[in-house]
Amino acid sequence: MNHHTLRVLEFDKVRAMLADETAFSLGRELALALEPEREHKAVLALQAETAEMTAIDQMGLDVPLGGMRDLRPLVHAAAIGQALEPTDLQEAAGSFDTARRARQLAERLAEQTPRIATIAEAIADFRLFIAEVQRAITPRGAVADDASPELAAVRRELRVAHGRLEQRARAALGDAVRRGVAQEELLTERNGRMVIPVKADFRGQLPGIVHDVSSSGATVFLEPMSVVETGNEVRELQLAEEREERRVLLQLSAMVGEREDEALATLEAMARLDLLRAKVLLGKRLSADLPRADGDDSWLGQWGDTSLVRARHPLLKGDVVPFDLDLSEEAPGLLITGPNTGGKTVALKTVGLLTLMAQAGLPVPCDEGSRFVTYGAIHADIGDEQSIE
Repeated sequence: MNHHTLRVLEFDKVRAMLADETAFSLGRELALALEPEREHKAVLALQAETAEMTAIDQMGLDVPLGGMRDLRPLVHAAAIGQALEPTDLQEAAGSFDTARRARQLAERLAEQTPRIATIAEAIADFRLFIAEVQRAITPRGAVADDASPELAAVRRELRVAHGRLEQRARAALGDAVRRGVAQEELLTERNGRMVIPVKADFRGQLPGIVHDVSSSGATVFLEPMSVVETGNEVRELQLAEEREERRVLLQLSAMVGEREDEALATLEAMARLDLLRAKVLLGKRLSADLPRADGDDSWLGQWGDTSLVRARHPLLKGDVVPFDLDLSEEAPGLLITGPNTGGKTVALKTVGLLTLMAQAGLPVPCDEGSRFVTYGAIHADIGDEQSIE
């Protein structure tokens, strides 16, 4: 379609209104990229999809879209073998679960809304992945103890070793305090090691490894030699824990990465459903009577007369004055005269913009009894290209 026409008729602003009704970023992308179709069959198909989503809305139902996210970067990362973070896995599981529920609704209504059901057929089954994420990742976004038997065993050993380390460190601290070497009865950590704050002047009186020094230099943070071996054991177990956590995350990530095409197809299907839902919401916002929820497409013709009943420009706010207009096939031209600010330009732009909206599968703000014709090209040459707003 002629881009100059789209600009002067302000179709981009209608797209922006549509984008505001979407639920997630992929649907928004589709809304902002929406173009009117030129072929009559394609226009009928778009309006049939919108009519089906309108029917779902009139049933009091809503296609699940809450929690959907743009997972494309995560899917790509998983596909090249990267381990996704626990919160990323939860986000993916949440989106795929929303998609699962959307497909269930579409399947249940397949007889009434077959086109919606066809779109939803592209939604893949990720129930196993969802269940594994729910089992392996805690609600707070950490890898759960029972994510694997190996992780559970390592963490049990780590808790025991850490308790033993703290017991020995406290014994060393108590001895240092009694001897006046430690500044206070306080255990702390430096570089993952349990240390005692020791006065720098008494550094030589307590054998151990210095891990840090205070900014004033008056205190050194020392790991007593009596706890070094136990500290090494704890560190080795911590590294084993990290390795097992990463293995679990890689395994979960691979459940998405190995099905990259299915995951992307699922996101695309949900974006299309989001776009259709946004069209319906925009139609309600504009009080549009077309398309009809029963799928009657007699208001869209390949040729013939154009008739607008109580047409309203979608960008006007407040008390908009509707108008009627008829263009017959025998006399397709129309001369509009009148004083300045009398509404001539608004009428011209309304006819053009509503036709573009109809050919883009959007609801059209006019009453039943209206009829539109599909055009292969629409041209607009309007001297005053100021916004209708």
